Amino acid sequence: MSDETHADGTTRGEFLKRAGAAGAVVAAVPMWARPAGAFPRLTQNPIKIGFWAPLTGGLSIGGIEARRGFDLYLEKIGARILNRPIQVIYEDDAGNPALSLQKVRKLTEQDKVSIVVGGLNAASGPPVFDYCNSVGMPWINGAIVTDDLTQRLASRNTYHIRVGKSGSQGSHYLAEWVRKNRPAIRNVAVVGADFLLGYETCGGFQDVFQRSGGAVVQKIWVPLGTADHAPFVGRVDRDVDAIFLAMDSLNSIRFLTTYAQFGLKSRIPVFTGYVTGDETVLGAPGLPAESVLGNISESTYVGILQNTANYDFQRRYNAKYTGVSVGGSTAVDNWTALQFIEAAIKRRKGDVSNRRRLTQAFIGLKLRTPRGEIEIGADRNAITNTYIRRVDRAQGQLPPGYSLPYKNTILATYPRSSQYWKFSKEAYLLRPPYTRDHPPTKPKR
Repeated sequence: MSDETHADGTTRGEFLKRAGAAGAVVAAVPMWARPAGAFPRLTQNPIKIGFWAPLTGGLSIGGIEARRGFDLYLEKIGARILNRPIQVIYEDDAGNPALSLQKVRKLTEQDKVSIVVGGLNAASGPPVFDYCNSVGMPWINGAIVTDDLTQRLASRNTYHIRVGKSGSQGSHYLAEWVRKNRPAIRNVAVVGADFLLGYETCGGFQDVFQRSGGAVVQKIWVPLGTADHAPFVGRVDRDVDAIFLAMDSLNSIRFLTTYAQFGLKSRIPVFTGYVTGDETVLGAPGLPAESVLGNISESTYVGILQNTANYDFQRRYNAKYTGVSVGGSTAVDNWTALQFIEAAIKRRKGDVSNRRRLTQAFIGLKLRTPRGEIEIGADRNAITNTYIRRVDRAQGQLPPGYSLPYKNTILATYPRSSQYWKFSKEAYLLRPPYTRDHPPTKPKR
């Protein structure tokens, strides 16, 4: 599906009249005294951005959240950067990697956008990455967590910037935290989505957990879109000390509900990846309290973070989407994507014509975001906090309009967390990537 959003709703005549008035004022100001972007040639032309996400299909919960976050920041800045109007063309890839590539090609070759933003399915990452680098299209990635986009493929990357995180980045730190703070948990079963998101998130947890003396004794993979989770819950080894769960939003809701119905939650605690513990999942209608309370997860974002940017984000989100949910990490990551785009374009003084230089303008940027401070590193991945968080009942100091019955309480913060954890970059990249079968399971301890 496709539709266009133009700058601020003014008619062409109104816009030209306003532009003409602005031009008269600018002409009276010396060139050296003009603010960045105050040049008629630039301000008359819109900046075209292509946004793509799964707005329908099994991953649409996250895709809709991604668009909400992006649109909220677009509204915040009045759909303008340095007085240049922003024109956004939206595309729905339905979570299908082949369709993702088709939509990005359409945005690039037919719509002639200057930047593409978005995506959600980790499997869409590699083909879009290759295409954008082959044609020189800047891709600002908020939510696709495929590890190798900023790791083993980094040597051939010029045009991809990730403001979110890599898939295993946070699960490394959660495994470290579990071994240090819950030493009685030695044997774990991992349950993951049967595609790249699950493999990498579970693999990162398993790798560090086993290096720290624990054992992952069982792996269970659940296909995307599975309606009945009883067979998978039934396979969980009843003698493990805990499970680690990493799935998309819809599968997370179904698995957690079924897990509680089986009566396992009180016997085998749950640790999760960032999606499964996200505020978007916590806001699912009818989700039983016993399925989420006490769950511990990792994320680069927590809904109750006490900072000005997060309060602004949550106030805007809760005002616009009252009764729906509170904004979670996928919405924040795409808010942040446009925040970085704004800063990079300002660094380029409004000029988006040289796409290589525009992409380079992201590197080294440090911004205060709803997640805290984020820096884009030389490998084009976000250097960002990782939070360890526990689901509790919502009470105490909360952001404006916070409406969920649950909240994520911060248990620990790993500042400026690295996608390589405690490995050197060189040593990490010599190791095999996380897959369905790697790392292998170990016998019970």
